Amino acid sequence: MALFTPTEITDNYAKASIAKAESPAWRLFLLAVAAGVFIGLGAVTSSTAAHALENAGMVRLVSGLRKRDFILKNFKSFLKEIKKSC
Repeated sequence: MALFTPTEITDNYAKASIAKAESPAWRLFLLAVAAGVFIGLGAVTSSTAAHALENAGMVRLVSGLRKRDFILKNFKSFLKEIKKSC
């Protein structure tokens, strides 16, 4: 992993911002919809996993772990598909 100086960080941020601003509207819309879907599916998965548990601490643990795992697994594959199509 590369470590950047503060100047390089701001340059990288500016380049990423310009690239995002210049990307087509349909791509930004698609990413926004996908983000909403992933948040919703993570919430449903979390609720389903915690439904049968009675211990409040265990419910919080299971809910947090399920959301994180679901979002990470599915979002990485989604980003790969988006990069292929662009």
